[in-house]
Amino acid sequence: MTASWEQEANALSEDVGRGWNHFWFMPSSPDDLCLLRIGVGGLLCLWLVSFSPDLVNWFGPQGLLPLEMIERMRGEYKFSLFDYFRTVPGLWTIHAAGLACALALTVGFLTRAACIASIIVFLSYVHRAPMIHGQAEHVLAMLLLYLCLAPCGRRFSIDAARRRRRKNPGDFDTDTGQETCTTATIARRLIQLHLAGFYGVMALTKLAGNTWWNGGAAWWLLARSESRVLDLTWLHDQLLVINGLSHGMVLFEILFALLIWNRRVRPLLLLLAVPYWCFIGLVTGWLVFAFSMFVALLAFVPREWIPGEK
Repeated sequence: MTASWEQEANALSEDVGRGWNHFWFMPSSPDDLCLLRIGVGGLLCLWLVSFSPDLVNWFGPQGLLPLEMIERMRGEYKFSLFDYFRTVPGLWTIHAAGLACALALTVGFLTRAACIASIIVFLSYVHRAPMIHGQAEHVLAMLLLYLCLAPCGRRFSIDAARRRRRKNPGDFDTDTGQETCTTATIARRLIQLHLAGFYGVMALTKLAGNTWWNGGAAWWLLARSESRVLDLTWLHDQLLVINGLSHGMVLFEILFALLIWNRRVRPLLLLLAVPYWCFIGLVTGWLVFAFSMFVALLAFVPREWIPGEK
């Protein structure tokens, strides 16, 4: 009897260990992360360009956000390159360098170095002006950090073209003929877990408020006249529609966090996420946040959806 329990315990332990190793360390193709790199790099370029018209007004020596005030707010442990380049020429130097790094990340030139430099520049902006940032910065920081771990320049990049000319192949999966590596799997899993956590936290935050329980929360989103792109206030007397939108949004976020791991349900959730984030971006005006969440979905894209994948 004791031996039987020991055998079952050993078998269970081996199954758990095998599943854990497969989930985290099974070598896989980084192609989806290469596509994700392009989206993140393009988003970072747009984000940095948005600062260009008012760069000096925000961060300049006589700007709206004096460095002394920011240092008192953020504490002493948050690093920013703007702490060392306080003059107007210095601001534009950091800004130009940041744009160059973001562009290099997008096209995949010296990808690993470009990714590390990009997140340093990005965090320099965030730490220099924490009060003018929103939800999108959390998503973008997460994606940039995990892409630093990934071989995201293996395809769709200048680095890949240079490697092909040098005929320097990577590790190949003998079954699929695709380049594979463990770091791609680790980076992908970290992004997937973090993204599922985002959806779970968004759903739980909504459930903590009465307006989502009574179904009226969607109206407060539709009525944001200061930032919306699409005006849907004509739905004000459509109570069933408003309630359906409110409860549907919460339900989708819960289902995404829980069921995105199911391979059969995953394609449906990914397809539903497209109109979901288009709706959120258009009715709230949070276009950068919506686009960043849309880009992050690439970490869950099935391999057969990616050009060149088998």
